[in-house]
Parts: sequence; C-alpha cells; structure tokens
Amino acid sequence: MKKALHRAKNTLQKGLNSPLARTIGIYTFLNFFLRGISFLITPLFTHYISPDEFGTLNIYLNSINFVTPFVAVGITNTVAVDYFKTSREALSRHIATSLILSLGIVGVFFLLIIGFQNTLVPYFHVSLLLLLAIPLLCFFNLVIDLAFIILRNEHQVKKVTFATIIRTLLELGTSVTFIILLLWGWQGRLYSLVLATALVFVGGMVYLYKKYELSWQFDVAFVRRESLFWMSSIVGFYFVVSFNIIDKYIIKYFCTPQELGNYSLATQFGFIILTFSSAVTAAYFPTLFKELSEQKPFAFILKKIFLLIGALIMIALGSIVVVYLMMKYYINERYAGSWEYYYMVALNYGMWSIMVLFYGFLNYFKMKRLMFFLGISAFFILTPFQFLSTQFFGIFGLMLSQLLYFIGCFIVILVILNNKFKNLYV
Repeated sequence: MKKALHRAKNTLQKGLNSPLARTIGIYTFLNFFLRGISFLITPLFTHYISPDEFGTLNIYLNSINFVTPFVAVGITNTVAVDYFKTSREALSRHIATSLILSLGIVGVFFLLIIGFQNTLVPYFHVSLLLLLAIPLLCFFNLVIDLAFIILRNEHQVKKVTFATIIRTLLELGTSVTFIILLLWGWQGRLYSLVLATALVFVGGMVYLYKKYELSWQFDVAFVRRESLFWMSSIVGFYFVVSFNIIDKYIIKYFCTPQELGNYSLATQFGFIILTFSSAVTAAYFPTLFKELSEQKPFAFILKKIFLLIGALIMIALGSIVVVYLMMKYYINERYAGSWEYYYMVALNYGMWSIMVLFYGFLNYFKMKRLMFFLGISAFFILTPFQFLSTQFFGIFGLMLSQLLYFIGCFIVILVILNNKFKNLYV
C-alpha cells in the first residue's frame, strides 16, 4: 500500500512539474482572465438586467454559437493539424482560401437574415443590424481563433498573454460603459461584444497577413480535399449545439422567461469548468498532435489523459463550492433559482469536458464518419430526447437526458478509438 502511494505521489509530482502542466496552468489563467469577464461582471449585471432580459440576451449569444460552425466550417481544426503536416507556403494558401470561403458564407447568412427579418426581429427583440452582426461576429472570431492557434502551436505564450489581456480589458471596459454608465441594459452587452470583438479581429487579421503573407488566392484543390472533413465537422458540431444551444430554445418554448433566465445563468457559471477544459485542449492538443505524428505509444499518451481527467473532475467539484458562495453573497436574489440547476450543470459540463479530450484524436485522424455519426445521432436522438424530457419533467428532465446521452457517446468513442489504436500498433 505504501509503495503504491509513493508511486502515485511521484507520478503526480512529475506531472505537476512537467512543461505540459506549466503550459496548462498559463492557459488556465488566461482563459479565466478572458472568460472572467462573464463570471465577474455577469453577477454585477444581475442588478441591471432582469432574469427575463438575461434569457433574451442568452438566446442571442446562443445564436452566435449556432451560426459559428457554418461560418468556420471546421477550418480551425484543419489549420491546427496541418500546421504540423504541411509547409509554410501551403498553410498560407489554406488560411487564405478558408477566409475567402468563410466570407462567402457570411454573405449567404446576410441574405437569409434580410429575407426573414420580419420573423427574426420580433423573436430576438433586436434590430436588423444586430442580427446581421451575428454571422460577422462568427467571422471575426474565426480570424481571432486562427491567430491564437498559430501562436499556441509556436508556444508564443507571451503574445497569447498580451492579446488575451487586451481583449479582456476592451470587452470589460465597453460592457461597463454601455450597461452601467449609459444604462443601455442587456442590449448594451451586445454592443460591447461587437465593438471589442471587431477591434481584436483587426489585430488578428494583421498578424495572419504579415505572418503568412496571404495572397488571397482560392485553392480549389484544397477545398475539394477538405470538404468532406468540413462537412463532418459541421454535422459533428451539432453534438455541441444540441446540448449547449438548442437546450435554451427548448426551455424558451416550454418554460417561463424566469426559468430560462435562471437556467441561462447556471450554464453561464459552467464557464469555470469549460475554462479549464479549454485551457487543457489549448495546451495539450499541440502536444497530442505532435506525439501522434511521432507515433508515440498509446499507453504513454493515455497516462497524460488520465491525469487531465482527474484534474477536470476536481475542477467540476470545486466549481460547485464557488458558485454556491457567489449565489449567497454576490448574485441578485431574483436569480436564486439558478442554484437549483447548477449541480446537474456541473456534472454535464464535466462529462462533456472529458469527452472533448478524446476529440483531439478524432481531429488528428480526421475520423469523418464518427464525427458525422455523433452529429446525426444528436439530431435524431438527443434533441427529441431533450424535447420530450422537458415537456414532461421540466428543466431537470432535460439535464438528465443530456447526461445519459453523454455517457452513451463516451462509451462509443472509447470503443472506436481502442480499435483504431489496436490496428495502428499491430
């Protein structure tokens, strides 16, 4: 028993002292600094925005997440992997082609929004200009994400830190100005998001243009080669959409605006878990892709993943304590109902974060069929399951349906990856 504890202690110390652990720590801090905007100022905004308005705000923000996969079309996954596989010149063509394609898709969304504005404007309770900002924000975020991917792959931690701080201060400053000083309410949060994102986009675009001397030539062969992977990525992203976006629309349909607002706040606090999860993937995926390209033993890779899973579980449990203290001492009492949902939110987000670790394998091997399957099954199984569960059992029924579905998908992913590696290392 003592020997086992000693080995576990040594393993933990080695893991904490490793470059990967230090990198995860840095990116965790940066993600908390960046997403800390939502965590720290959202409770403050509960004194200026009612639960009903918060629900409406969350529906708009969800729409950005819903449109994102169509505008990004899996481009970030392609660039993240191709960085280690292709030449600088080829990567430059890929980035330029991807941005041109994405801009074309933004144009299509502009036409759709203008064509259906009579339905969309009353539903979202915003102006046509703010609706048109949705696909544009998705494009801005794509450029920013591409710049961050390149910087992370090159381990440019100082530049990532500087860019993160600037983005945070911009969004924080504009949010406080529009909501608290100008009293523009929940729409002030939207204006601050558009302005801050646009300014950071300019910086990201300049960086990519200078870094790769983008020539803006459209590489048709690249689009043909990657189209199936992109389509599977879009369909696969519905897996995310079905539990993190569609759930709000289902609740809006079956529940009261107050319940939607409380649930939205509870899921917003789930950022604690997602922040650490994002830091893990940002720090670990470049290492994972490199180790896979070098054909490192699967057992060697799994050791790191198990350590990361343990850390994710601890973060999920710790977030419950943090949110409890926030609800007790900081949040406006109108949102007291949010606490009832957070237990299940923490469990679901923790389970999702563990699955995201294994998505790195799916992206590296470009497992189009599995990604397509996860998206299609989410559409035909999870969405109806959530719909029926909410209809008969309310919000708790919806969250339970998510958890059961996640467990089933996780088992499927593990079985397929296990068979994949058996074939690779025969």
